[in-house]
Amino acid sequence: MKKELIIIFGIIICIVTIHILSQRYVERYFDNIIDGVSNIENKVLKEKFDKDELEAEIDEVIGKWKDKYDLLACFLEHDELEKVDNQFVAIKANVIAEKYEESVEELEKCKFVLKNIEEKDSLKVVNIF
Repeated sequence: MKKELIIIFGIIICIVTIHILSQRYVERYFDNIIDGVSNIENKVLKEKFDKDELEAEIDEVIGKWKDKYDLLACFLEHDELEKVDNQFVAIKANVIAEKYEESVEELEKCKFVLKNIEEKDSLKVVNIF
């Protein structure tokens, strides 16, 4: 009986440790993406920017997102990740169509979804029960 308890506690400790490490990774990665989205939003709000430069920055942020998408899909909900993809598509489409006011709204939604995923995945008592 004592041996089984030690094995169970060992497994629980491993699971919690892996979850904490993956949570920290997600937080750092999402913070980086949110910073990129905020930079794009700041440029759009200034109203004096080069459209090609803005599109290049959007492509850069989307590229960063796509680079880690498969890894994130291993331990995050696919529906939530698809919401972020949809937001990036809407942002890019609005910038191409020069609908900058609407792109600001989509940028805010994107940041909200990213923060929501981050909080939803965190190891908190609220999320356990």
